[in-house]
Amino acid sequence: MKKEEALKLVATSIKKKNNKKNGQNPTIDIVSIKTIARLWAGMGSCNEIIYYLNNNDQKKMSIVCKEISMPSISDGELSCGDARKKNSYIVEQNFYDKFAAILRNNKINVPEGLYTISTSTNLFICMSKLQGTTLTGLNIEEASKAVCWAAKLHAFTWQKKAETFVETIGLQKEGTYWYLSTRMEELENIQKNKSFESRLFLAAHAIDKRLKKDPFQSIVHGDFKANNMVCDENNNLWMCDFQYCGKGCCLKDICYMIACYCNDDNNNHDLHHHHMEGKLFELYYNELKVNLDANTDSSAKIPSYSELLNTVDLCFLDLCRWMAGWGFWGNSFLIPRAKMILNKIDKGKVLKDAEEYVTAIDLTYPLY
Repeated sequence: MKKEEALKLVATSIKKKNNKKNGQNPTIDIVSIKTIARLWAGMGSCNEIIYYLNNNDQKKMSIVCKEISMPSISDGELSCGDARKKNSYIVEQNFYDKFAAILRNNKINVPEGLYTISTSTNLFICMSKLQGTTLTGLNIEEASKAVCWAAKLHAFTWQKKAETFVETIGLQKEGTYWYLSTRMEELENIQKNKSFESRLFLAAHAIDKRLKKDPFQSIVHGDFKANNMVCDENNNLWMCDFQYCGKGCCLKDICYMIACYCNDDNNNHDLHHHHMEGKLFELYYNELKVNLDANTDSSAKIPSYSELLNTVDLCFLDLCRWMAGWGFWGNSFLIPRAKMILNKIDKGKVLKDAEEYVTAIDLTYPLY
C-alpha cells in the first residue's frame, strides 16, 4: 500500500466517523504502514496504518485496512475456490458497511466499520484496530469467553432473524467456509477405497441436508478460530474476520473451535471427546437461553439440551467430512468421534447409496 493511498483512506475514515461533510479537516501525517497478515491465495494483505493528527506526534493512532486484489476474470471463469474467496470479501464489505454497527449497538464486540471502497481492481475495508492480545490455543477461560460471545451473536440473530439479516445486509447465504456446495473438490478427494471414508462420502449430502433443517439456526461467525479472537486489558473478548459470516447451524462455530483450537490434554484418555467440551456445551446452552430470553419474544423455539447434543454430533461429522478431503489438523478426538457417530447411523457398514444415508440420519437424529 502506498503512502498516498493510506492517507486518503485515513482521511475518509475520519470524515465518515465524525460525520463531517464540510468544515475544517485535520492535518494527517502517516507514520507507517505495517503488514499484519497476508490474505489467502495471494489476494492481498491486512495492514495497520499508524498516523497522527494536527502535528501532534505524541498521540499516534491507527486503523486496520484490508487491501484485496479482486480477480480480474469474470465470475463464470473463476475456480470454485476463487469464487468462494471473492464472494467472502464482498460479504465482509457488507458486514462492515451495514452490520458491525448493529452488533456493536447490541454489545456484541466487533471492530467498528470505518470505510470501504471498491475500485476496478481492488477492495479496501477499513476498520478500527482491536486493542489487546490475539489468541492462539484456547484454555478453558478463553474458550468460555468465546462461547459467551457466540451465544450473544446467535441469540441476537436467532432462526428467522438470520434469514432477514442475510437478505438485508448481504451476508453469506450459507455461513462457514467448509460448507458442502463449495467444497465438492474436497468431497471428491475423499479416499473411497477405505471403509470409513467411503461411508463418509456417501453420507455427506445427508449430513448437510439434516443440518440445514436443524432448529439451531442463526447467523454464525463462520471462522470461529483463536486467531480471530482478541482479549483486551479488561478481559473482554472481541472477534474479527467476518468473510464467512452468514446463516447456518450455530453449533458449527462451537464445534469447529473445540475441534481445532481448544488446547488438548495429554492426560485425557477419552479418545472420542475433548476434555473441555462438556463444560463448554453446557455454558453455551445456558448463555443461549439467557440471551434468547432477552432478545426474542416468548414464541421463539428453544430446543432441548438433548437436541443440542444431537446437533453437536452432526457438526463434528460435517467438519470431518471436509477435512477428509482437505487434510486433517487440530485435536485428535475428531476422527474417532466421527467414526463413532457414523457407526450409530449405519451400524458400521456402508449403505447402498446416498438416499439410504438420508433415511438413516433422519432415523438416528430425528427432528422433534
